[in-house]
Amino acid sequence: MELGARLRQRGWTLARIDRPAIAHYGHAGNAFRLLRRRWASRIAFGMGEILRTMIGGTHRRSLLHQIRRVALLLAAVHVWWLCLVAAPFMVPSSLLAAGTIAMLGLFPFAVMSARCRSISVGIYSVTAWNVYALGIWPGLLQRRVDPRQWIDSTIVRDTVDGRTRRGNGALARRAMRSRK
Repeated sequence: MELGARLRQRGWTLARIDRPAIAHYGHAGNAFRLLRRRWASRIAFGMGEILRTMIGGTHRRSLLHQIRRVALLLAAVHVWWLCLVAAPFMVPSSLLAAGTIAMLGLFPFAVMSARCRSISVGIYSVTAWNVYALGIWPGLLQRRVDPRQWIDSTIVRDTVDGRTRRGNGALARRAMRSRK
């Protein structure tokens, strides 16, 4: 997403190639386990990384247009958290405060369960939004990895100068240098 915004800003036109590039199969396991894996692999930090890029980048408008809906929903989760924290201080009695916190806490789960027509899907939806909203902060606060930096990888097959080479990333780097 961020690369596309940078390319469009520099005058490139991006087009979708109408040819399948991968065969993607959805997960077959537990949805909460997948959510935990997205946190562990830092995929959940993506929105924070995009926001960090927008702060220092010149392609803010393009990225903001693409992420507007998701950013608003994640902002709503943060507002919900603030309401949960502020509720005890806004209500005079402790019993009323406990009831207010319970109602505020259950409200998104009830709405999403009704919208999805499933309690388990509603619970998962709210949990997922909370994970992604929390993931904004590590993504936003981490130092950015230089996109020009070499990604450690293994190339199984590479064609250079009409010859097929097999090997690891170091061989490919030497081949790339020899092309220049």
